[in-house]
Amino acid sequence: MSEAENKKMIRYLAILRVFDKHIANFCYAHSNSSADAQDLSQEILALVWENLDGLKADTDAPARVNRWLNKVMFTAFVRHLRQRPRITTVPLSDAVDVADSPEVDPEEVEDHLSRLGDNDRHLLKMRIEGYTNAEIARLSRRTENSVAQQFYRIFIKLRKKRNGTND
Repeated sequence: MSEAENKKMIRYLAILRVFDKHIANFCYAHSNSSADAQDLSQEILALVWENLDGLKADTDAPARVNRWLNKVMFTAFVRHLRQRPRITTVPLSDAVDVADSPEVDPEEVEDHLSRLGDNDRHLLKMRIEGYTNAEIARLSRRTENSVAQQFYRIFIKLRKKRNGTND
């Protein structure tokens, strides 16, 4: 390894030592799964290495490096989004007609919802109003994972009540 590559490696490792948690937080905040976050992290680390020569050696002040790193992370995130598989759509003519779907009895829905606890009803109301799991987690001071688990438990409760089982 040449001396220039050695110096570059030292700078690279120094940046990672200082900003590793910042990079990890960015990856988990902008990913749907831990595997997705790891992929994004790898892309960011590769881009940091590739673009490190663009960060002037005399400007290693943490605030300046942070701004540069945020640009690199955003670039990696955009690339990562472009690589994701696109969601397939169904032509409207192939979609099931709403009139063919089973009728929902509002009284039955109300009955099932009345059997839920206040917390469960509140979470469902927030979901109906369009809040995401991340927003609900932030507002209820919980983790996004615990909100998702709570929605799963609510779904199981409602399904059991609809099927007439209580176990």
